[in-house]
Amino acid sequence: MKTPTWRGLQFMLAGIVVTSTAGLAACGGDDDDPTPSATVRTSTAQASASATVPKPAGVTIADNSFSPGTVTIAKGGTVSWTWSGRNPHSVQGTSSNAKDKLKSPQLTGSGAFETNFNDAGTYEYQCGVHGAAMTGKIVVQ
Repeated sequence: MKTPTWRGLQFMLAGIVVTSTAGLAACGGDDDDPTPSATVRTSTAQASASATVPKPAGVTIADNSFSPGTVTIAKGGTVSWTWSGRNPHSVQGTSSNAKDKLKSPQLTGSGAFETNFNDAGTYEYQCGVHGAAMTGKIVVQ
């Protein structure tokens, strides 16, 4: 078998593209068949739904610090706090919109606390043990 030249490969690829395009055009040209458009709408709706799922965020509670100190998430997003270190800590809301929402147990060494944020705003919190010396903020857009 003879090895095709670059020019020959270009002609073969052009033929494949023309053939594929003609085949695709033939598949969706009948307005009486609702299947192709229904499939497209479903795919678009699924892509839109998955594109709007907010990414979760994580905060580590180490000895005397929240890291990162400020987290920005989209509405509907979740923030998880994970304990590490030797000292006891907790997450307690300090701003009016966070007081009822952010109330974790006091934990030492390991554990986790998670909450979802459906409303835009800034949620300020502090450690229930260390007070204003250990603060954090969640910004929900």
